[in-house]
Amino acid sequence: MKHLPAIRSRQTLDRASLVCLLPCLLVIWASAPGEAAQSDRGVAAFANSLPESCRALPSSSEQASDLIRGVIAHPTSDSYRTLGEVFAEQSHLDCAVAAFKLALASDPKSWQTRYALGVTLLQAGNSKLAARELQLVIEQQPDAFMAHNALGLALENLGIFEDARDRYEAAVKLDPSFALGYYNLAHLASLQKRPLAAVYFAQKAVSLEPSEPQFQLALAISYSQNEKLQQSVEVLRGLINSHPDFIEAYLNLGAVYSRQKHFPEAVENYRQALKLDPANSDIVLSLGIALIADSQPKAAIAVQKRYIALKPRDFQGYAWLARAYKDLAQYQQAAGALNEAFTLNGTDYDVCYNLGVVLIHLGNLAEAAEKLECAKMLAPETADAHYQLANVLRRLGQANKAAAEMEAFQNLKLQEAQTLRGIHYHNKGDELLSAGEFEQAAGQYQQALTLDPKNPRLHYNLSLALAKLGDAEGQEQELKKAIQIDPNLAPAYCRLGQLYHRRGNLKEAEQALQTAIEIDPELFGAQECVASLPATPKGSP
Repeated sequence: MKHLPAIRSRQTLDRASLVCLLPCLLVIWASAPGEAAQSDRGVAAFANSLPESCRALPSSSEQASDLIRGVIAHPTSDSYRTLGEVFAEQSHLDCAVAAFKLALASDPKSWQTRYALGVTLLQAGNSKLAARELQLVIEQQPDAFMAHNALGLALENLGIFEDARDRYEAAVKLDPSFALGYYNLAHLASLQKRPLAAVYFAQKAVSLEPSEPQFQLALAISYSQNEKLQQSVEVLRGLINSHPDFIEAYLNLGAVYSRQKHFPEAVENYRQALKLDPANSDIVLSLGIALIADSQPKAAIAVQKRYIALKPRDFQGYAWLARAYKDLAQYQQAAGALNEAFTLNGTDYDVCYNLGVVLIHLGNLAEAAEKLECAKMLAPETADAHYQLANVLRRLGQANKAAAEMEAFQNLKLQEAQTLRGIHYHNKGDELLSAGEFEQAAGQYQQALTLDPKNPRLHYNLSLALAKLGDAEGQEQELKKAIQIDPNLAPAYCRLGQLYHRRGNLKEAEQALQTAIEIDPELFGAQECVASLPATPKGSP
C-alpha cells in the first residue's frame, strides 16, 4: 500500500518560483526605455491577428477590455506588450502568449518582451518552448539573472537537471542577493538526492528573505530529509506562528510529528489544516492515517469514508479503511474494503497481504492462500508473507509446500539476525575508533562487512580506521567502494580528494573535492583543500 511521503515536497513549484517574474518586468522595462521604444512599423498589419476568443473574454476586466479596443484601433508594440501582461495577470495565458508574439513581430530585438513570452509559456506548462525563448534572451542579455532563473525552471521541468542547476547557479552568481535562485537550487538538490546541499541553499534563501514562508517551508522540508526532525519542527512551528493560515505548514508539521511517532500532535495539525481546506483530499487521507496510528480506529473510519467520497478511484482510501476495521476486529467489513482496494490496485503488497490475513480470520483459507501468494510474489524478501502462507498451506493439508514456505521464512529471519549482528559489530567499531583503538576497530568493521557488504558507511568508517593505521591503499579501496554504493556520500569524496592531494594527484583531488562540495556545500575541509590547489596544476597525472 502506497504511503504518503514523510513530508510534503514543493507542490506549487511553478507558481511559487514565478511569483516575482512578471511584476519585475515593469521595473526592467522602465530601466531600458531605449529598447522598449522600438519602431512599431508593421504592427498594424497584425492588428487583427489577436484571436477572436481573446477580444471578447467574458471574465476580462474593464482595463483589459479598454486595452483590447485601444490595440485594435491603434496597434503598437508597447500596447500589445501591456495587453499581454494584463492577460497574464488574469491567467488568460494563451491570450498573453498571442499578445507577446504580436509585440515581438514588430520589435524582435526586445529581450524584455521575449522574456515575458518565455515566462508566460512556462506558466502555461510549455517548458520546451519557454526554454527556447529564454535561451534567446540570455544570448541577447547574458546578465539577465531572472532569465537564467526562469530557464533553469524550464529545464528542471523537462528533467534536464544538470543544465537547470547551471542556470540557477548563474542567476545567484549574477545577483548574490537573489533568494529565489537559492530556493530553486534547494529544490533541485532535493530532487537530485543531495539533502545536505538542499539544507545549505534553503538556509541561504531564508537568510536573504526571512519573511518569505515558501523559503522557510523549503528549509523545514530539507531538515526533515536530513533526519533533523526537531529542527524541522521548530521551523514549522515558527512558520505557523507568523502565518497561521498557511496550510502547508500544518500539513508538513503533521508529517514530521508522524515520523517522530508523536501521533496526537500529528492529528492536531492535520485537523488544523483540514479546517483551512476542508476539500483537500490529501489532508483527509493524512488525518485518517494519523488517527489509525494514534489508536483511534473509529474516528479513522469516518475520515477514510470521507476520503473515499472525494477520491473513489484511489485504492489507498479503501486500504486504510480496512486497516481501521481490522484494528476493531471487524473482519467482514475489512475484507469488503480490501476487495475494493484489490480491484483498484492488485499489485500492492500491503493490500494482498492484509487481505490474506483478514481472510484467514474469516476462515476462507483457499482464497487467503491465493492472496498471500500474490503478496509473496510482489515482495519475496518479506518474511511475514512466507510465514502466514506456510500456516495456511499446512491447514489446507499441503505439507510439502508449507514446509518450503517455512524454510523461506526461517532463511529470511536468519538474514535479519545477521543484519542485527552486523549492526552490533558496526557500533562496536565506532566505539573503538573513538577510543583510538584503530586496529580493533578495523577488525569490527570487517566483521560487519561480511554480514552487510553493501553498507557504504561501513566501508567509509573502515577507511577511517585504515587511514589511522597508515594503510593508504586500503583506505583508497574502501572509499571507492563506499562511493560506488552511495554516490552522494560527500565525506567519502572529501577524504578521497584529500588523499589524492597528499599524493600530489592534483587533478583527481580537485575533481573529488569539487564533487564533495556539490553534494554538501558546507562540508568541512573540502573548501579549504580546493582553495589550496594550484590554479594550473603542474606535474599532476
